[in-house]
Amino acid sequence: MGDSSWQVLARRVDRLERESRWWKASSEHDAGITGYYCAPRRGAGKKANSPTELRGQRIVLVDKAEQGRAELTMLPDKPAGSDAHG
Repeated sequence: MGDSSWQVLARRVDRLERESRWWKASSEHDAGITGYYCAPRRGAGKKANSPTELRGQRIVLVDKAEQGRAELTMLPDKPAGSDAHG
């Protein structure tokens, strides 16, 4: 192939890459919009008693009756030099 053939191929590859980026961006945008409008709305029409932000050193998961079902807590600090596995 001569130089002109390489230039033609380079232009075609550049064009295909631009089109690919455009289609990717377009499909990501469309998927985001579709997801937003099709996602179920949690708690619509009813007030939640549980907090909407999890913050702290202990997290308790509760059921609909506000009864604790699972708990996540921090492990106590270990002294320096202690074995990490107990």
